Amino acid sequence: MFYDEKHHKLMIKLVSHIHEIARSLISREIDIAADRMSIVHGLVPDGSKRVVSGQYTKEPASSWHPATLPPSRDAKWPSLVIECADLESITRLRIEAEWWLTQSEGDVRVVVVLIIWPFRSGISLEKWVPDPDGNSGSNDSTTGKAKCVQRIELQCRSKNTASIEVNGGPLRLEFEMVFLRAPNSSRQRDIIVSEEALERIMGLVSDGNI
Repeated sequence: MFYDEKHHKLMIKLVSHIHEIARSLISREIDIAADRMSIVHGLVPDGSKRVVSGQYTKEPASSWHPATLPPSRDAKWPSLVIECADLESITRLRIEAEWWLTQSEGDVRVVVVLIIWPFRSGISLEKWVPDPDGNSGSNDSTTGKAKCVQRIELQCRSKNTASIEVNGGPLRLEFEMVFLRAPNSSRQRDIIVSEEALERIMGLVSDGNI
């Protein structure tokens, strides 16, 4: 959901059951990876917590913030966001990713864009981060203040996991960007959603019986 008070525009994104499956499975992998670090309640799942910023109101598909925040910021903005939709909405999703990164003035550090292909044939994942200097020259950026730094494509050619192709994986979410601090032990490391996990997610998404 996105509301622009100035222009009195309300945009509601219709999310299907299959979007919820993909989003929840990716979210679960993130939570599992965070729990493995033995940081008790270190990453707080905010879900689709609504954020109000000036004239705008926005709800993500999923979001998280670290339990311990730097002194300079509060819990208004998450550090990590997921947005999801169909392939036909990819331009809108990229705009939403940039909104989180720019409207928060960099408090949101990572946005993962999750795109479901037609007929459940594939999934695309894009990892967006702030680009305050606008040096990336990305053609996908509308503001020049954000950039896509990783693209992953999952494709299922038939109804079995052996036919699933993963290109660009694994998904890596840097520890400092998610937890807003440097790691202080060897167990604290980047959150990795492995290629094997991505294959399993693609297999479930492509299953016509779900």
